Amino acid sequence: MKVAMVIEQFDVARGGQERSTFEIAELLAKRGMDVLILTAQSGGLPAGAKCRLTDLQIRCPSRTGRFRRFVQQAGEYLRRDRVDVIHAITPIPDAQVYQPRGGLIQETYLRSLSRYNGIKKVIRRMIGPNARQREVRRVEEFLAKKTDCRFLAVSDYVRRQCVEHLQLADDRIEVIFNGVDLDRLPAVSEITERNEHRAALKIREDQLAGIFLATNFKLKGLDVIVEAAGVLKEKYCEHLEKFRFIIAGPDNIQPYHKRISAMELAENFIFFGQADDVSAMLRMSDFLIHPTWYDPCSRVVLEAMACGLPAISTRFNGASELLRERDCGLVVDDPADPEEMAENWIKLMDAELRVHFSKNATAMRSRIGMDYHVEQLMNFYHTFLKDR
Repeated sequence: MKVAMVIEQFDVARGGQERSTFEIAELLAKRGMDVLILTAQSGGLPAGAKCRLTDLQIRCPSRTGRFRRFVQQAGEYLRRDRVDVIHAITPIPDAQVYQPRGGLIQETYLRSLSRYNGIKKVIRRMIGPNARQREVRRVEEFLAKKTDCRFLAVSDYVRRQCVEHLQLADDRIEVIFNGVDLDRLPAVSEITERNEHRAALKIREDQLAGIFLATNFKLKGLDVIVEAAGVLKEKYCEHLEKFRFIIAGPDNIQPYHKRISAMELAENFIFFGQADDVSAMLRMSDFLIHPTWYDPCSRVVLEAMACGLPAISTRFNGASELLRERDCGLVVDDPADPEEMAENWIKLMDAELRVHFSKNATAMRSRIGMDYHVEQLMNFYHTFLKDR
């Protein structure tokens, strides 16, 4: 079977949907499929990769212009080089299967808008979606209303987006839950390694380490973590010394560092910088904090679960469905509510609760692996081709 996976920008090092696309393509190729990744710009394939890559090398000063050219040139390419399944991550009119791993563009816009208040929100609502968002929305609507393209959702949250924003019938949507590479995530933490990592960051064994891992600090909710630490100081000051918050990622820390210092909370925060070994960071921590404003199905929450780490996230994260259904973490209703976040930290002081969440998360390990995701995807492909 020949499969083309279409994604506008592809760089494995960037993580997120770009890494997920490579992991899926590689596992499909290892199972005997001929898999091509078709992209406008790429950072290349890792050495030894079994899937193929075609970089159309589209250079354009505007993101909207690049998207338009990619839609056109990708379509022309696929009409020349026929494949069995056109699996689009970036929507193109020729897609037979569309898997919006970043969610639908309308939901992306609305969740971005929700982060603003007052006059800023009014102005942004008046301006509306930007030019590229409007173009993506146009193609998504075309696929929904003018073709028989099937939609793949990485969570029930994304399935609901398809129904709400595109009025898709349920029989055109297949939910194949997101997955992560379990080979990079040992299920059991080696106690000596854990203690060494904690000691290097001056975290005592009697303290609770909450880890925040992100590339976009604002979108993923670092603001509310800082404000929640302030609530902790004000309402639960006797427990403040118990907590340490590790902030890992490449984003700019200066605005947060200034606020934390002004709040006299510098001792409670550790700014780690870029985390090259996510698994080690998770295994040295006691819980994950991911108060995201929007995540179709967060990889880092699934990675935490795979390591047996309790997680706190929000209802605007597709991965939170598992936290609730499988009782392996806590879910915040409002990403902007620091009091609810601080209350959840206090709950996690209960060692028995943490152990309970950890056991339930570990039990889900095989269910959230990328191997399982790809098995389901292959079954979908075969059924899809049979029914055409």
